[in-house]
Amino acid sequence: MTDTTFWMSLQSGSGTTKEGETNTFNVNSNCTGCWVAGTAGQNDPFNVDGTLIFNLAAGASVSLGGWGDASYRGAIIGQGGKVEVNGSGQQGTVNSGNTWDTSGYFNIAGKTYNNGTIDINNCTLYNWSGDWHGTSSITGFGTINLTNVTLAKDQYGNQDCYWYSSFVNVQTQTINLQNSQISFGTKNGDGSIDGVSINCSGGNNYIAFNVGMQDNVKGLSIRGFGGGDIIDFGSRGYSDNATYDPQTGILTLATYNAPGSLVYLHIDIGLGYDPTQFHQVKTYTGSNDYGIQYDGPAPCYLAGTLIETDTGMKPVEILRPGDIVLAIEGDRRIGRRVLWAGKTRIERDEPADRRALATAPVVIRRNALAPEVPFRDLHVTAEHCLFLSGGFVPARMLVNGISISHDTERGSYDVYHIELEKHSVINANGALSESFLDTGHVRLGKAGSKVQEWGRDSCHPLRTDRDFVEPLHRRLMSLAGGREERAVQRAPQEIALLVNGARRVAPLRRSGNTVVFSLEGPVHSLSLLATTVVPGESIGPYVDDRRELGVLVGEIHLFSPTRTVSYTRHLEGGALQGWHDHENTTCRWTGGRAELPGLHSDGECCLVSLVIMDGAVPDTLAA
Repeated sequence: MTDTTFWMSLQSGSGTTKEGETNTFNVNSNCTGCWVAGTAGQNDPFNVDGTLIFNLAAGASVSLGGWGDASYRGAIIGQGGKVEVNGSGQQGTVNSGNTWDTSGYFNIAGKTYNNGTIDINNCTLYNWSGDWHGTSSITGFGTINLTNVTLAKDQYGNQDCYWYSSFVNVQTQTINLQNSQISFGTKNGDGSIDGVSINCSGGNNYIAFNVGMQDNVKGLSIRGFGGGDIIDFGSRGYSDNATYDPQTGILTLATYNAPGSLVYLHIDIGLGYDPTQFHQVKTYTGSNDYGIQYDGPAPCYLAGTLIETDTGMKPVEILRPGDIVLAIEGDRRIGRRVLWAGKTRIERDEPADRRALATAPVVIRRNALAPEVPFRDLHVTAEHCLFLSGGFVPARMLVNGISISHDTERGSYDVYHIELEKHSVINANGALSESFLDTGHVRLGKAGSKVQEWGRDSCHPLRTDRDFVEPLHRRLMSLAGGREERAVQRAPQEIALLVNGARRVAPLRRSGNTVVFSLEGPVHSLSLLATTVVPGESIGPYVDDRRELGVLVGEIHLFSPTRTVSYTRHLEGGALQGWHDHENTTCRWTGGRAELPGLHSDGECCLVSLVIMDGAVPDTLAA
């Protein structure tokens, strides 16, 4: 065991750490520019096969490897190797005009191979060589654990955040975040991500991607993204817009790289999110940046729910790991051990809009499913599933407003998760329900979590298809004494064009499915505006489509005195801000505001025609 203290700035030592050894460096207060490297000097790589520890006092900064770009080779961390960093808890400072005038952070050097573990705690992580050169890299198949890690501020105290990046080029690493901030790429748009998995826990995590690097991001997945976490596609002074595909689990972020230049970033965040629960949120920066946050709660029970155990019915909130819950398999009851019991706080202080409704719990009233089933009111989150007719059905899809309804009067509340040895059907207040299945779509502060999947890890299939759910919904409505009303198809949408981001123009005329607009003056940008409806609301909750649909658009043409343009960007596939996923080559659904990038006219006047397809909802959903 070796123990070294850096008493002054610009000191260095050997980072070589053999298997079974512990090599500790203590960096004194305000000592900056220190580093560890091999014995031959700053550019000498070194092996870490034991435990290399850094203890940083306030204002101290140290580098794992030499200070420089990718030609400065850093640590080679073996499979059993570990780098541990313990900071002072103070945020580091960067002088954007002089990168040597920095303090209070940990730097991972230009070229690092990590096949082991890097643990960073209570510290600022700032990639000095990345900010200065844009070429630093971390490769290998290792794990990086970040707890209470922050981005740097500048010398004036401004929270520039994503400009002072944590990583530039990262390949095949697993990054675990708890109450931490990280940024990828450089402010110049350099950087790449390949095969990286990010796991969030505990909430209050901030993940930023500098605009410009989007074409070099592949194989990126984020799991555990939930309440309190922010994803930011960082472009100074611009807001992010998000579209989530519930079929693929892909979150598409859109922002501007420059005025009129819209760019996209696609991230696999996993299945199980409510597309209506993503919203813009102010980021940590002092500018007009807005990132994306999610508000939906996890599938779980509210306090007071009685769960059947080997010793009788017990309140869910008192169950602990090791307790035995009875799983139901056909006519048998099988005791299964509780592996994990968790609690999540759901904050509800929003107005009574659609987003607030989705966070409201669902109440399954006594006798709602059958006589004495449940035997008393059962309160669950909207995504929690009941076991009916051989499949799991989310509670939200069974809401009828009589025997099953949203509890909109409830304020903030706690919910409880019970994970068993395997996913199981369990007895909750006399109704068949489910134990917790960790699909990784919410942050739960759950150590050692392994992401599971419906179908592969569930004991029965998840059923959200209309053919299965609608008959159940109608049967439960009839049992409650209600009558199912057929959905009334909405009238054609009132639409408008927003010209140059400022002027709203109504249609000049309509002829069948064709809508024509007359526009005056040069047209630099166009947006198609439409009011929206959600099929799951306009038809019925048994339709698992929570998209906010505007109009279904086919052909688009622009006519000017000098040319005719057939616009096809929306039909060619790929992400477009304000448009839903591309489903076919003839038409595409808009949201409330769909951008038409590249459609412009330099003349004094022009006409724009759009073909609005028949039908207020997709044909596959029409009642």
